[in-house]
Amino acid sequence: MQYHQRASNGNQVMDKYMKMYYHYPKDFETYLYVSQVMQAEVMKIAFETHRRSRPFTMVTLYWQLNDVWPVASWSGIDYLNHWKALHYQVKRSFSNVILVPQYYKDTLNLYMVSDSLKSLSARAELRIMDFNGKILKKLTIPAKIGANTSKLLYSKEGKEFLAGNDTSKVMGNVRLIKGKKVLASNNFFFTAYKYLDLPKAVINRKITPTATGYKIELNSDSFAKSVFMRTDHEGFFSDNYFDLLPGETKVITCTTSETPADFEKELKIISLVNSY
Repeated sequence: MQYHQRASNGNQVMDKYMKMYYHYPKDFETYLYVSQVMQAEVMKIAFETHRRSRPFTMVTLYWQLNDVWPVASWSGIDYLNHWKALHYQVKRSFSNVILVPQYYKDTLNLYMVSDSLKSLSARAELRIMDFNGKILKKLTIPAKIGANTSKLLYSKEGKEFLAGNDTSKVMGNVRLIKGKKVLASNNFFFTAYKYLDLPKAVINRKITPTATGYKIELNSDSFAKSVFMRTDHEGFFSDNYFDLLPGETKVITCTTSETPADFEKELKIISLVNSY
C-alpha cells in the first residue's frame, strides 16, 4: 500500500482523519475497509451539499472515477473494475430525488432536492431513534417541490429537537414517502462516528439462487453502519457499504458464477462496529 501510494503524504493524511472521526481499525483488512467508508462519507457530504445549494452550485466534478493500474488512490472503481464504497455512494447521492439532512452548529436543517423535470408532492418523515430501532421522536412534513429545485423543508435547533437524548446513542433517519412507496431515505448523526455507542449487530441473511447469481435478503436486530459484503471470488453486488436499519429488510443481488455451496460459505458480511 505504501509503495502504490503516489501522493507524498497520502497515507499520513488518511491516517490523521481516520483517527479524528473513527475508532482506529484493529487490523490491515479493516483499515482498508474504514478508509473506503471514510472517503465515501466525506464525498457524500460534498455531493449533497452541492446539490442542496442549487442554483448557487449546479454541478459536481470529483477526482476520480477509475484507475488504469493497481494503486492506492482516490478512485471510485479500482483497476479490476470493482466498485469501491465511493462509487456506491455516488449512485445513492445522485438519485433523481434525495433528502439532505444537515446537522451543523446545533441546528438541524432538512432539504429536499429534485432533478426531475416534473413537480412532486409527497411527505417527508423525520425520525429520531435509538440503535435498537425504538422511535424517540417522529415528525411528518409536507414535501412539495417544483422541477429542478432544492427546497428547505424543516429547520429546528438541535437541543430542542434532541430533547435531551444522548447523542452517542441515537441517530436520525429521513424518508420521502408517496403513497406506500419510499422514494428516498437518508441517515444522519449528531456526533462523530467514533463516539457512537454502536451495538454488535446480528445480521441475518437469506440467499436465493437466480439466473445470474444470487438474491441476498439482509435484516438486523440493531442498527448496522456501513454494511460491507464480499466473497473470495469475482462477483458484483448491486449495493454495498450501506446502512441497515433494525426491522427492515434490504435486498441485494450478486452477479457471479460461484456455486451455491461456495457462495454461502465464502460470503462475509461486516459493519463498522466490527472494525475495532
